[in-house]
Amino acid sequence: MRTNQIVSSRFGQIGKGMALAGAIAAVSLTTPTPAHAGGNGVGAAIGLGILGGVIAALNAGRAVDRIISVTGLSLATVPEFVSGIVLIVVFGVELKVLPVTASLA
Repeated sequence: MRTNQIVSSRFGQIGKGMALAGAIAAVSLTTPTPAHAGGNGVGAAIGLGILGGVIAALNAGRAVDRIISVTGLSLATVPEFVSGIVLIVVFGVELKVLPVTASLA
């Protein structure tokens, strides 16, 4: 039984989900992968960085330049686990835009 599961998983047949009552492969093909999420995050960071840099350069020495520089440096020094928890609280708990679940086992 165990060998059969391992062999079939090599060909994309990883079984049926208990919660969804359907093939797991069908669900996993429609959900975004961590690579897509990471790529989107990097793309957004590069885009915002370039935009902020251009705006700061066009307003060199002014208040806009200082605000963009201080904000960018401050956000760059915050560890990912801290910013992740803050984003979960803001978007999941306060704004109720994203689902937040917990397992209390």
